[in-house]
Amino acid sequence: MRTQTVTDLEHAKQMLALFESENNRLQARIRELIAENARLAGKVEPEQLALELSVLEEQLAAAQRRLFGDSSERRVEPNKSTAQKEPKEKTGHGRRAQPKLDTETLELRLTEDELRCDGCCQNRVPLGGSFESSEEITVVFRKFVVRTLKRQRYTCGCGSSVAAPLPVRHIEGGRYSLDFAVEVAVDKYLDHLPLERQVRRMLRDGLVTDSQTLWDQLDALALHCMATYKAICTWLLSQSVLGGDETWWRLMTKSKTKRWWVWTICTPQAVFHTIRPSRSAECAMDLLGDYKGTLVCDGYAAYATVRKSGKPIKLAHCWAHTRRKFFEAAQHYPPCEVPLRIIGEMYHDDLELRMCAWAQSDTAHVCDKTCAAQRRAKQEPRLDALKKWAYEQQALPQSAMRKAIAYMLKHWEGLTVFLDDLRVPLDNNQSEREIRGVVVGRKNHYGSRSQRGTEVAAIFYTLTECARLNGLDAREYIRDVASRWITHREVYLPFSV
Repeated sequence: MRTQTVTDLEHAKQMLALFESENNRLQARIRELIAENARLAGKVEPEQLALELSVLEEQLAAAQRRLFGDSSERRVEPNKSTAQKEPKEKTGHGRRAQPKLDTETLELRLTEDELRCDGCCQNRVPLGGSFESSEEITVVFRKFVVRTLKRQRYTCGCGSSVAAPLPVRHIEGGRYSLDFAVEVAVDKYLDHLPLERQVRRMLRDGLVTDSQTLWDQLDALALHCMATYKAICTWLLSQSVLGGDETWWRLMTKSKTKRWWVWTICTPQAVFHTIRPSRSAECAMDLLGDYKGTLVCDGYAAYATVRKSGKPIKLAHCWAHTRRKFFEAAQHYPPCEVPLRIIGEMYHDDLELRMCAWAQSDTAHVCDKTCAAQRRAKQEPRLDALKKWAYEQQALPQSAMRKAIAYMLKHWEGLTVFLDDLRVPLDNNQSEREIRGVVVGRKNHYGSRSQRGTEVAAIFYTLTECARLNGLDAREYIRDVASRWITHREVYLPFSV
């Protein structure tokens, strides 16, 4: 049957109903065939039949959850009543402080017609400096201006003359300013507005332009940001612990659409995106180069291939991915509550440990040793209990529970790396958070139309996310990156090196 993408919810429900009906018919037919086979062979295998059918039902339930279920992995712990929870204090909807907004005062006065009092027929007079004050938040609409730059010329006694310098320009002789190009970049890669949508919005504000013109601005601006983009990658690869992840990206050429991949590495201070033709181990090797630290990642085989190739890299695997597999299996396999409880305790204690470490950051060296010892003392017995539980379980090879156990045991070495290094987190959630902007952008403008488009996208996704991580305004940061490179060939990292 030809696979197709269904976007209409009602259509999807109808298709699911048909699949469920067909699945029930096939299950009935399987029962008949197995019973007939057992009768001819003189055997009866009802237990095996029941096991096989349970796997089919489990797979159908999983498909239904993916289509219509809640994507949250939050769960209510067994034996905990929701009635025992203390109600949260209501915060209300009072006024919020707005320290970043400009303020202005507008004095409102009566018009000539309003000055006359209907009671005494005399004109009202102001009461000195008496005002009734209130506050409102309003919007000053954006506008585009054609600015004529008149450069004063100067001369001296020797007869030479000079003109006042132009503002920093990202395109020599170009008509659009650097600020305009930065605005287009931030709108597309931070706020996910496709260029065609920006063109329509600009037209409402009076500017007549087209998407090709906007693309030319992005292309030129990216050239001035390339050095900083590469410097961020170099800095990240010098760190002892990195997070890594990947997601797909469309390259939409005139002839066909290809699936390329966004590869991401990050720390709490910086993130770097690059878009490559495939998800192969070669792309991972090319990105990581001679990296010698610890990479926190999921169980994707490309990272294991990089390590097996002789690269001096250590893999730390993600407990969130491991927990997710037990979470998905728990609905059909109650024993999975055991690993979910143990993993939950691991997260709870590790959070308290890291909060303690932050509070004692003034004695970092002593704190690291103490916290590392505490981490091993608390977590190692849990890991031993979890591994013992895994080896004691019995389940069908294709069941969700067996797959979850197999995944955990396969990556056990990487899942225990955090015991030896306090800098290694329990999971790779930060990488997944940093790649979220790329995914939202992909949903809005679908991908890139050229290989150069993938390069420009990677540059601006990197710069906007780095600015966010370091509490910088993305517009100001990108403008500074470009202007420093244009004027002084200077690289501007968003964090202190």
